[in-house]
Amino acid sequence: MYRHTRWILVATVAAICGACGRDNSSESFTSPASAPEPTTSPAQPAIAEVVPVERFEIRGKLDGNVLTFTLDTDLPSTAIVMASVDRSYAATSSQSGTETYRPRYWERRATVEALRTPQTIRIDDQQWAAMIEVALEVSARENDPMKIQSVDQAVTVELTVPLSGQSPPLAPNADNMTGKMVIVESRGHIIHSELSFPSKLTAPVKTQRGWLDWR
Repeated sequence: MYRHTRWILVATVAAICGACGRDNSSESFTSPASAPEPTTSPAQPAIAEVVPVERFEIRGKLDGNVLTFTLDTDLPSTAIVMASVDRSYAATSSQSGTETYRPRYWERRATVEALRTPQTIRIDDQQWAAMIEVALEVSARENDPMKIQSVDQAVTVELTVPLSGQSPPLAPNADNMTGKMVIVESRGHIIHSELSFPSKLTAPVKTQRGWLDWR
């Protein structure tokens, strides 16, 4: 009786050990070290708090053909501003009617901190007139020739705070920008400023009908 019981125990232990060492291909096992880590979305930058804007003033001067300007504002130094210097002209065509165009002498995307230091731009009227001549040639090729009606005898500095691309980002439509310098429009809260300097165009513009000269 004792011997019979002993062999049953031995057989049982062997069966259990065999089951422990069996390669069961129908079961999968992933070690903790190789388990994929849970994915997390990158943290979104926090939206800026209320941004009060009480000052957004361009200060500058035009000395001959050299224009210098700076920006005086209480916007944060890291705020982005689109800056440009241009001269406008009005032209008429049969399809578009009378439109105003503003070819630029200079443009830049800069921070408020950068624009607080003097920006110096050379007013190159030859280059500006060349851009007009190209526009006239293109309109003629498209069978809608433009005729220049007038040219502004001033150059203008324009500064605009874009609604996107800020860090930290602005609220949708820049609704968190407030203050007396904020212009509320249907597309959002806008900050824009212009400063013009009298400046006669010193280069003639060549047209299909001849030269236009405002000197």
